[in-house]
Amino acid sequence: MKAKVFWGTLLLLLINVCNLFAQGTPCGDSGDPDDPVTCPIDAWVWILVAVALIFATVQLYHRQKMAKAI
Repeated sequence: MKAKVFWGTLLLLLINVCNLFAQGTPCGDSGDPDDPVTCPIDAWVWILVAVALIFATVQLYHRQKMAKAI
């Protein structure tokens, strides 16, 4: 039951983050590489970060579980 609540909450937060940072209009691109970028981070970057955190958490959990078994 706790796992379902955790995954449901995580999915809800990911959907909210994606909606908040979605780009409705393209950002102004001046073509100057030294010009600071004013565009928000794309939604796929947040999803990639979340997947990496979940993967790292699962790996650390399994590693801890194996260490306790020994």
